[in-house]
Amino acid sequence: MNDINQTTNQDTPTGATQDWNSASDTDVMNADIIIAMGLETLSEAEKVAIIDEMTATVQLGVAKRVMDQLDEAKQQELSSMMEKDDSEALNQFLDANIPDFETLIEQEMVAFKRAMLTGNTSPQA
Repeated sequence: MNDINQTTNQDTPTGATQDWNSASDTDVMNADIIIAMGLETLSEAEKVAIIDEMTATVQLGVAKRVMDQLDEAKQQELSSMMEKDDSEALNQFLDANIPDFETLIEQEMVAFKRAMLTGNTSPQA
């Protein structure tokens, strides 16, 4: 899975404000969330802990969306694979059953980052 804290040269400079509600998905995706949220003064350990928690939240969102796309039999098959911790079989399963998996991950990352950056944590319709 991609790192939730990806950065590019398009990041908002420190001290600048960004209207994250109207920002493009690309700008949101490319934003360094630690800087954008003003957390750059935290210790490295604190930053890592925050990024780990954010990543886990995005992974849960991705998992929920994947399960929503599967029928009960496929859900059981996926659960069984996850218990076996066979990443190759899991990747093959996702490729075969969730053709837009990479897009789904990006959508979840953008939605999460936008919610964090705007303070709007209400589910979107």
